[in-house]
Amino acid sequence: MTAPTPPDRNGDLQSHATGPDGNQAVYATADVLVGVDRSGKERWRYDFGPRGKTMGNTRTSCVYSGDGAVVWLYRPDMYVGRSETDRWIALDAATGTVLGEAALPVPGGHGAIHYPHPDGVHMLLDVGCGQDGTYTFLGRINRGHLDWSAWPTAAAPMFGNLSITDLSADGRHVLAVSFDDGAVTVIDFPSGTVAWRLDLADFGFDLERDRLETVFVWDARFLDERTALIACNGETGGLDEDDDEPDWAASGVGECADYVAFHVVDVASRRLLGPADATGARDGDRPRFLPGS
Repeated sequence: MTAPTPPDRNGDLQSHATGPDGNQAVYATADVLVGVDRSGKERWRYDFGPRGKTMGNTRTSCVYSGDGAVVWLYRPDMYVGRSETDRWIALDAATGTVLGEAALPVPGGHGAIHYPHPDGVHMLLDVGCGQDGTYTFLGRINRGHLDWSAWPTAAAPMFGNLSITDLSADGRHVLAVSFDDGAVTVIDFPSGTVAWRLDLADFGFDLERDRLETVFVWDARFLDERTALIACNGETGGLDEDDDEPDWAASGVGECADYVAFHVVDVASRRLLGPADATGARDGDRPRFLPGS
């Protein structure tokens, strides 16, 4: 598909997405969302309206629903002086007609990530609000209208320091990572109930014993409906001459250097399966630590 080119008057490209059938695409700048066909020809345009004083770095986010019928758009309107609330908007993918929009109860987002649910209909939105944490919402188009609410509970939109990282292929589980305390949380969908939580200690990390300066969970992704790959990052510490060789030194990672440690977990049975490489492969002996990039 021909790469879309944003119109000069609307500035730099901030987000783009291709429809599931490959015959349509959308792109967004800070001021406009445009739908194009396979050749790159404009099909429709949705202008956001005038901006006011910009108060921080922000990015719009656009994505197709799993069935390709709806385009979902997040606008960080508060920090660009366009509105007193950020907006979440659903548009007809064929015509650009607005199907519905929501004024989000957030203190001002810098950006957001959409997570299309595998059912092709539901959409999760994770809004990052800097030091104010993250806020998560669930939406769908029901009989031509937007139904939405905060998630995992409608009464409490704030997701705190958790950020969604992935959905399972069957849509039954959501992975979320807490960057503050290094935890991985498995959440049932759509109930929002916490099914399982993995802390750094569950992965066998001990800063003093392992001679580590830092360790934290960086990412969590499903490999299939049953298993997930967890990536832990950090920095090694320094060594004295009489120190025993830690695992990371034996794996070829140097002192005071970045490292990554991949682990595979069985979400279904709630078991840690052991070290892996970046693809999730666990065959043969696998070192706990790998050089960071």
